[in-house]
Amino acid sequence: MNAEFTISLVRSQIKELEPKLDPKSDNFKTAVVVLSSLIVGPNIRGLVRFTGYGRKFIRIRARRLFESGIWQKDGKIYIDWFHEKWELRSTVSFWLDVLVASGEVEKVPGDPDKFRIREKHSKLGDLL
Repeated sequence: MNAEFTISLVRSQIKELEPKLDPKSDNFKTAVVVLSSLIVGPNIRGLVRFTGYGRKFIRIRARRLFESGIWQKDGKIYIDWFHEKWELRSTVSFWLDVLVASGEVEKVPGDPDKFRIREKHSKLGDLL
């Protein structure tokens, strides 16, 4: 893990992206987990240590990210929103991945570029 990347930096990045999002909310914490995975990798134990969030919270989101193919068992992460200079290229793509992790949106099987809202979640306004 790179020492210059701290949980404070990750949280400030999320706050900068979405200033109205409450840092104590599950949506904020899920965004922190998704962004932190670029530092720690798709590793539950490492994410628990780095973020300070509970194992169950991270495990649930990790399962969704693995099932969607965003995270891979070999440690690869398939995203199109990150630039190598620690800059987001696409905030829409980032928030879609956060929605996948939160369980509000799922990737359409067989088409990695399509997403659909899960039926039980019709209220996405606080994230978008």
